[in-house]
Amino acid sequence: MGAHTECNDLQSILSCLDHVPIGVFVLSRDWIVLFWNWCLEEWTGIPQEEAIGVAIKEIWPHLETPKYVNRLTPIFDGGPPVVFSAQIHRYIIPVLRPDGTFQAQHTIVSALPAPNNQEFYALFIIQDVTDLVAHIQGYQEIYQQTLNETRDRQRTKEILQRRNRELALLTRASQALTSTLDLDEVLNQVLEEVRRLLGVVASSIWLVDSQTGELVCRQATGSRREVVLGWRLAPGEGFVGWTAQTGQSLLISDVSADERHFKGVDQQTGLTLKSILSVPLRVKNKVVGVLQVVDSQPARFSEADLALLEPLGASAAIAIDNAALIEMLRQRTAELEARNEELDAFAHAAAHDLKGPLGYMVGFAKLLAQDYQKFSDEELRHYLNLIAQSGQKMSNIIDEMLLLASTHKLDDIPLMPLHMASIVESVQQRLRYTIEEIQVEITLPDQWPLALGYAPWVEEVWFNYINNAIKYGGEPPRVELGATEQSDGYIRFWVRDNGAGLTPEEQKRLFKPFTRLDQTRIKGHGLGLSIVQRIVEKLGGEVGIESHIDQGSTFSFTLKAAPLQAAFSEEDDT
Repeated sequence: MGAHTECNDLQSILSCLDHVPIGVFVLSRDWIVLFWNWCLEEWTGIPQEEAIGVAIKEIWPHLETPKYVNRLTPIFDGGPPVVFSAQIHRYIIPVLRPDGTFQAQHTIVSALPAPNNQEFYALFIIQDVTDLVAHIQGYQEIYQQTLNETRDRQRTKEILQRRNRELALLTRASQALTSTLDLDEVLNQVLEEVRRLLGVVASSIWLVDSQTGELVCRQATGSRREVVLGWRLAPGEGFVGWTAQTGQSLLISDVSADERHFKGVDQQTGLTLKSILSVPLRVKNKVVGVLQVVDSQPARFSEADLALLEPLGASAAIAIDNAALIEMLRQRTAELEARNEELDAFAHAAAHDLKGPLGYMVGFAKLLAQDYQKFSDEELRHYLNLIAQSGQKMSNIIDEMLLLASTHKLDDIPLMPLHMASIVESVQQRLRYTIEEIQVEITLPDQWPLALGYAPWVEEVWFNYINNAIKYGGEPPRVELGATEQSDGYIRFWVRDNGAGLTPEEQKRLFKPFTRLDQTRIKGHGLGLSIVQRIVEKLGGEVGIESHIDQGSTFSFTLKAAPLQAAFSEEDDT
């Protein structure tokens, strides 16, 4: 069960990466291509079916040279990501287009857990930075043209020195931005490079919220940065919104004369802004954010400043996109690891719970098969009842396993008014053998308040709580059920037993996934209470426990109260 789930989750990650506008491929430890997305197929002209299953040396022989083997081998042991930066005339991953031209590439290699959870694959993420290289090459051409057209040798020297410094800053900025995969660190690096390039102290980065389309200020510099951080602008609002919506850069010499100016900035910060320079942060044809610099002096920025900021914005966009992608992969990897651990613990707990009743069934069945003629009708009936009870227990455990699996798959459950009396009655029928055998005394309220939930899940919550109260109650067990309406719009349902109670330390461990308390005193809480907690949280409620040694325990859960009209409808139905 675990391996199948892992495979599906790994496949879902690769399926998500199949149509992203970046090159992605996966290598096994023996350097065989396991995944080759459509973007690489388009770049190289090599179809997916021809690449997958082929040794990488048949496509890019230099990747198996000692230089790259030494850097990539730790990846197959789960090591940290490796970043290869593109250079203008030398490509780490030389992607040859079908038309015979090359692309400049920036490559990140990260460890990806294999389905068996025993080894790692190498995940290559290749970003096309040809446009950035073209920007830098274009800049070099501008420098050369300036050099050729300038007659004054001294001025030529000064301009060349300035251009060289700017080019060096751009190169250093590109290297700095590709040196980290942490999004916050990338944003800080971008604004630090802006300060060095333009000498400004007021700048900000706004990223597009993929859910709402709003622009959110994720990082800022300046005396009132704390006011701006976290601001949200509607799509198209202000200079930032206009830049993001149109994908065009802005150079404004006097913002007061421009109707696009969002005056809330001046009012909230107390600063009077005059000059603004905004460039879009673009990945392929998608704007992911805006880089903006501001100043209180009019006409502070020039076309040369804009020409300097745009390639920095292109580099920043790539770094931001890479950091976001790596963060997504980290989250999915963490989810996979947590799911694997949970599945292992779940399998152990389920096997432990099934082992007991199965042992009873097999033992009594063998006994009857060998010597059934020696037993009286009453003894035969007794043993058959024990077999039936054990079978019912196994059926209940299997139902819980299926229910737990369904809570993983179903995210949006319709909440309906619950007929709680009928749900509790159904639980009592499921526990009828146990209740009759040990003479359990169950006290119910005369009337139940109406709550919202999902009846099959809520029945399972009651089943686990009542079953535990019977197992850990006194002799005979006395179990009391009730409900309390709270002022916050929720109803607290509870089950109280007359058992030995639990220590504070045991209470803390109760709802941890698939854990068990001291086996000398407790028969087993793990699987059931883990299911209870997951169900109640899925329904928007909380679980609780109140217990004192020698005073019994009260287990509770909360559900949202049904609206008044639903309550009247429930009364009509009854």
